Amino acid sequence: MGFYRKKPQPTVWGHRGLPRKWPENSLSGFDEARLQGADGIECDLRVTLDGEVIVMHDPLLSRTTGVEKAVGETAWSEISTLRLKGPDGSLSQERVPRVKDVLETVDAHCLINFELKGRTQDGHALIPPLMKAIAEHHAEDRVLVSSFNPLLLHQLIVEHPEVSTALLMDGLFPDMQALATQVGTNVLHINQESYDSKFINHLRTAGFQIGIYEIWRPQDLLEIRQADAWFLDDPGWSKML
Repeated sequence: MGFYRKKPQPTVWGHRGLPRKWPENSLSGFDEARLQGADGIECDLRVTLDGEVIVMHDPLLSRTTGVEKAVGETAWSEISTLRLKGPDGSLSQERVPRVKDVLETVDAHCLINFELKGRTQDGHALIPPLMKAIAEHHAEDRVLVSSFNPLLLHQLIVEHPEVSTALLMDGLFPDMQALATQVGTNVLHINQESYDSKFINHLRTAGFQIGIYEIWRPQDLLEIRQADAWFLDDPGWSKML
């Protein structure tokens, strides 16, 4: 059985929170995404120089904070003082959250998709503190861990077979079913540009669950209703159907 439960409409994720109105990957953005109708929030994880797992999409801090430094070369003591940029590019009052901050702040019914960023060799620094934080907050049943890196995801599955996982794919490939099976997951997250209803039906018939990301327009949802999950920059779009 996969992570997603059967229901009339796909599970709605707030992609990096609510980046159209709040700084991406911010705690306020996560809260607002829930208020807009998201079943859960999706966020990206990286490791700081001193081993703190933080929420940050890019390997560099420049786009989201204006500071020209790399996450992996900067200590948490410095990153914790930075403010996140809002949608208009100006600095907000929002700070960079840690994984533990997310788990402590979102409501108890909120699903959480943690996307692992970084290299395969970062797994030893990223996976243990992540799993410790999930266990400490008793969030195992509502957390889904995903990654574009099949080796990093496989490492997680080998060490923690109880965790729910998803393999991110940028495109459709003939051997993606075999790759997912080798990694050890039956959940695939695919970009909308690659969506093909016939192939998606084939994957779902084979027992895979499918999430669709990079959905740029609310009207596109009508064409991808076969999916098990949608990743939306504005979860309110799902109410328009």
